[in-house]
Amino acid sequence: MEKIVRDELRTAILKAMEENRYLDVLEGLSTLQASYPEFCERNFQFYLLQGDALFATQRFDEAAENYRKVQELEPDNLGICLNLIKTDIGLEQYASASEQIQKALTLATEQDPELMKYLYIQQAEMAYRLQKMDEVYTALELAAQHGAMDIDVMDSEFLYNALFDDDRFNEMFERSSQASARYG
Repeated sequence: MEKIVRDELRTAILKAMEENRYLDVLEGLSTLQASYPEFCERNFQFYLLQGDALFATQRFDEAAENYRKVQELEPDNLGICLNLIKTDIGLEQYASASEQIQKALTLATEQDPELMKYLYIQQAEMAYRLQKMDEVYTALELAAQHGAMDIDVMDSEFLYNALFDDDRFNEMFERSSQASARYG
């Protein structure tokens, strides 16, 4: 009987999540945790759902706390790294976001060039926000190797500032263009 009630509650929570009713999700998760604390404590999906609902309601501190709990339970979960990157950026915790990007880069595969491009661009932005300009250019070079030449620089304030404030951009762009011409 207990399992049936727990499963019904879980189904209601998932339905609320699908319908973007995040406050209902949080209420349902609170009820689930109060009734079945041991089940919730060892279940990474509980923390993931709670983190997603909190993130959607812009409660980034609490979302990050839940995502970090998921990462403790599932240390090689690439999706959690990506969630923590977004959450840390929302909290303006750029050093922590940078650490998550590094972890994600070790978990990601070269088979997904869009993900690699995204991660290297995020790495460049975090380096820029941390005033580590050499790391900005290294990350942008790696992003370019993964097809990032199609980025609209004018749409990205950080890229615009980072690239056009420094002569190294022209040098990097020239090297990337030469590499593309050779291998493209």
